Amino acid sequence: MDTLLQSLSQGSSMGLFDIIISIGISFALSLFIAFVYKYTHRSVSYSRTFLNSLIIISTVVSVIMIIIGGNVAVAFGVFGALSLIRFRTAVKDPRDMAFMFFVIAVGMASGIGRYDIAIISTFLICLIIFLLNRYNFGSTQHSDYILTFSLDSNGGASDIYKPIFKRFVDIEQLLNVHTKQAGKIMHFTFSLKFKDEHKIDDFVKQLDMTQGVSQVDILSTKDDIEY
Repeated sequence: MDTLLQSLSQGSSMGLFDIIISIGISFALSLFIAFVYKYTHRSVSYSRTFLNSLIIISTVVSVIMIIIGGNVAVAFGVFGALSLIRFRTAVKDPRDMAFMFFVIAVGMASGIGRYDIAIISTFLICLIIFLLNRYNFGSTQHSDYILTFSLDSNGGASDIYKPIFKRFVDIEQLLNVHTKQAGKIMHFTFSLKFKDEHKIDDFVKQLDMTQGVSQVDILSTKDDIEY
């Protein structure tokens, strides 16, 4: 234990109590960031292990900064050792990468004892994240949902779904239609904006109960859309 504290003191002027405080603040702030990430997450690529990694990365970075302190030789040694690590996990969402940089910055600030920067930046950046999420910033689409369904043209008119659309849908756009079984089965893809989103379940049930309609599927596109 004495050897460990001596080696730490060579790279940092922090005492044992300061080291515990630094790691503790880094852990608390990264835990708060992880909760913000979970609350504002909307895409389909959610990972519990990534959420845990945010907390671990921040605390580990704070330890690294404590070890380095103002010692250039130690800094080269640490980063030389880290260069041997190969990260093969692909980040699926650019937003996840932003959160990784976020917790790294918080860990660095905590590690060098700048708790004011760590705390203030955490709450300000989280506020920005909440605002971007609240107002769905960057969205350019005019519809909120993608609807797909199949229609058996032998079972009735090819526009039998339109009265239901007129009752529930505010904006509709036909994205794609293709036929199967020599034109007997038509598969539609629509982008929709509903008059009242609380009645989406009723819309789906009535459409599914319509004669000739099958394979009804609806997907929210408020956050991620590729078609």
